[in-house]
Amino acid sequence: MNYANQLSIIENISAHSYKNGLFFQILPKKNHSPLNTTNYHLKAMSIHLAEGKCVALEVKCNNPNINCVCEFRQLCGPRDPELSRQLYPDSIRALYGKNIVHNAVHCTDLVEDGQLEVEYFFKLLAND
Repeated sequence: MNYANQLSIIENISAHSYKNGLFFQILPKKNHSPLNTTNYHLKAMSIHLAEGKCVALEVKCNNPNINCVCEFRQLCGPRDPELSRQLYPDSIRALYGKNIVHNAVHCTDLVEDGQLEVEYFFKLLAND
C-alpha cells in the first residue's frame, strides 16, 4: 500500500473517531517477521505484514456506552473487500482493499482479543 493511501486511511479513521468519541495512538512503522502457521489466510497475512512496514493504531473510547471494537469494525467493513464494496461501499476495506489478504486494515474480531492485540503490537513488537 502506498504512503498516500496510508495517510488517507488514517485521515478516514481520525474523522470517524472524532465524530464517534474514539481516539487512537500510532505505533511507528516497523518491519515484522512472519508467523509460522499452517492456516493459509493467517500465513498469507503474516507474510504480507512482514513484506513491508506496518502502521499500528490503538483505537480507544472513553465513553462506556460505545463498543469501540464494533464501531471500528463497522468503519473497516467485512474482511473481504469485494463483499465490503457491495455492502459498505464507504468502508476502509471497500475503498482500499484488494483481496482478503491485502484488505488494507486489520481489526480485532472480538472485544476480548483487543487488549491482547494491543499488547502484541505496542509492547512485544515495539520492543523488537
